Amino acid sequence: MGFHSQTLLACILVLGCSRSELQMQPAELSAGGSAAPDPSQGGKAPNDDPSDAPRRPTDTPSATAPDEPTPTKGALPEICVALHVDSGDRVPDGRAHSLVLVAPLAAERGPFELTRDESGGSAFSTHGRRFAFVDDSGLFVVDSWPPRPTALETAPGPRDVAWADDARLVVTTGTSLELHDIERRTHETLRKVTETPGSADIGQFYLARPSPDGRWLAFAEHSSGVHDVWLMRLDGSHEARLIDQLSPGSVIAWFDWAPNSEHLAFSVAGPNGPGPRPYSVSTKNGSIGAVAPISFALGDNESVPTFDFSPDGKALHYFYERLEPTTNEVDFRLYLVDMSGEVPGESVLLSSFGERYWSSPGLWSPNSERVAFHAEFVGNGVTRARELISKANRGSTAPVEAHVGEFDQVLKQQWSPDATGLYFTAMNADQVERVYRSDRGKAVLLSKNADTRGLFVSSVPGCIAYSQFLPTPAITIVKESSASSFEVGQPEWNAPDWTGSFDSSFAIWVDDSSGLRGLLYLTSSLAIGDTLAWVSVAGCVPQNPQVLIAGHDHQSLGVLDISTIDEWPFQK
Repeated sequence: MGFHSQTLLACILVLGCSRSELQMQPAELSAGGSAAPDPSQGGKAPNDDPSDAPRRPTDTPSATAPDEPTPTKGALPEICVALHVDSGDRVPDGRAHSLVLVAPLAAERGPFELTRDESGGSAFSTHGRRFAFVDDSGLFVVDSWPPRPTALETAPGPRDVAWADDARLVVTTGTSLELHDIERRTHETLRKVTETPGSADIGQFYLARPSPDGRWLAFAEHSSGVHDVWLMRLDGSHEARLIDQLSPGSVIAWFDWAPNSEHLAFSVAGPNGPGPRPYSVSTKNGSIGAVAPISFALGDNESVPTFDFSPDGKALHYFYERLEPTTNEVDFRLYLVDMSGEVPGESVLLSSFGERYWSSPGLWSPNSERVAFHAEFVGNGVTRARELISKANRGSTAPVEAHVGEFDQVLKQQWSPDATGLYFTAMNADQVERVYRSDRGKAVLLSKNADTRGLFVSSVPGCIAYSQFLPTPAITIVKESSASSFEVGQPEWNAPDWTGSFDSSFAIWVDDSSGLRGLLYLTSSLAIGDTLAWVSVAGCVPQNPQVLIAGHDHQSLGVLDISTIDEWPFQK
């Protein structure tokens, strides 16, 4: 699962319930490995006994087992969801945490609890065959269903995991980077840090991110107050090269690989001063290029808080922010950069207007040919919004405007999967958020009288969903070909004592190898906490909505990852 620099949606993490009410099924012991301990059952952590303590890997590859792949017994279901569950004041200690897996379409769907410890990083492998997680006891991998976590040997203090493919797992520990091959049952230490001479500061690694093709590993190293950017080959030699050494106090905010693996982009934030600045380094043709800035030269009052590669990796747009020091007014602009060469091209202003305006961050079309954004203009004391589309080319391009003066605000935008249409939500003076489709310059209303909250476009053209708060809380699925709308409810919403507020800003359509399968969504209520639900679809018609994890007082659910989603959009 990739790490992506987006500011789209956020997982809802609100209120929670008791552990007993979740009725989670514990994970079983795996043959050939040890299950994650259950403290409530007196379970022993793998390193409670010195004889069980993991060995510290050596610096050279350790052939700890034969080269044949490890048999997979009962592989993970194709659609599998990982969540954090936080429970509140019904638990004696006032707080409890769980990491769980649930499979909406499996015969035994769960939820299955993997651990109750404070968890570190977790991730599904590239194609969802395996799931790795870190807790207070160590590193574990799940590749069977029902899940049976298997403990892996690692250096002390594992903190994070990232998959290079379905077999190779990069593990960040307190003082090392490790590469585990799950199928060959081998592991090796890629890099270590040691105490700096004459200093008590011990370096550490963070943001270890394999490239999409699994050939490169980007990581950051912090030692003696200085942060470094490194690139390492994962396809043989494991040669590492220092890419950039930051000035003291500056930090790396995030890494973002181009989808074609030909560029690594990263954001650098300065200490108590300049905002984030974007840089990139080329890995085209298997060689490492020089670090180059993505944007034009920025002043102290200018920054680039977000950027996003096109789906084909050949271009990038970034969101520019400038604070006017005399008036404290903020300007927002959207720029396009050609990334087809070894170094970034010139910045092309997409949002170029003669009047004062504020641009939104852009949204790439699935075919990488266009960028959608919206802008707000101030004129005669009234703010009006326009929906805009620019073609992604190297030269200056004037954006195509639509719905000029029709809306006070345009709030969300989503492309159709075939890139032929654009959906958006907007509101006027009545402050009711409605869903529209832009059709040859006309705004076609899709949400009727609903006050909506979220907009979700599936992989099937003409099949979308939105969440609504009024007139009744619901998820509504729209099938445009038949002009049909289907409200999907939950049992709790019609209960006599249901008095809480409702929100469903988190939802995501889920596909498997056969196509679109359903919609996963999370609802929140002051009365019952968070609820995780699923509805299958056939031809965009909902079939049998089901509650996967029921809501209770003070329960908080956070969806971490889904096995079939290549680029998880809810991180960052």
